[in-house]
Amino acid sequence: MSRVSQRLGRGPEARLEEPKRSWVPPLEPSPLARAELVAQFSSELERVGGAVQICASKAELETRLIGFVLDSLARQVVSFSKRSFALFEFERIWSELPIAAWERGSEEAALEFRATVAAADVGLSIADLGVAATGSMLFRAGPQRPRSVSLLPRSHIAVLAASNLVADLARGIAWLAAQGSPPSSAVFVTGPSRTSDIENDLTLGVHGPAAVTVFILDN
Repeated sequence: MSRVSQRLGRGPEARLEEPKRSWVPPLEPSPLARAELVAQFSSELERVGGAVQICASKAELETRLIGFVLDSLARQVVSFSKRSFALFEFERIWSELPIAAWERGSEEAALEFRATVAAADVGLSIADLGVAATGSMLFRAGPQRPRSVSLLPRSHIAVLAASNLVADLARGIAWLAAQGSPPSSAVFVTGPSRTSDIENDLTLGVHGPAAVTVFILDN
């Protein structure tokens, strides 16, 4: 190390300078209205194999979501904690669907929930943010939002408030940075899991859900 310091013209007391942080100017407000964001998000997600259902009220969203799950003949549904869905004021979902919601408890209860998730047909989650330009959704993990719910079941249903749509990924990252301390995991997800081999044969659902449906509350 002393030889390296000499070659660089530094003495033994030299210290690396604190790198200068570049200033990033604030983003301009999105030029798109909410209706345009919803339309673009829906179009982009459907383009990569996802599906979107737009609901005009919380009651409509809950009714359509229940009907969608029952029509799928799902035997087991898992979800984030009930408190995670407070914005959407769900009530009937918890009694009318075969659903197990995550609630923090003992390690034994956590292991039991993980086993339930692994065998579930549908995972129900809430997206923090939607990116209109790509049809992507942002999911932040947390104590009430286990990552496995959106990863392990064959079908993933996410609910998203239209007010949480942004125009592009730059605005999505800026929003995430503004939330303070980063979570243990924050990922942008775009459509169903897609995997292709060296011959470019595409397979859905190998490393995640084979089907993704987003219910957007646009009220």
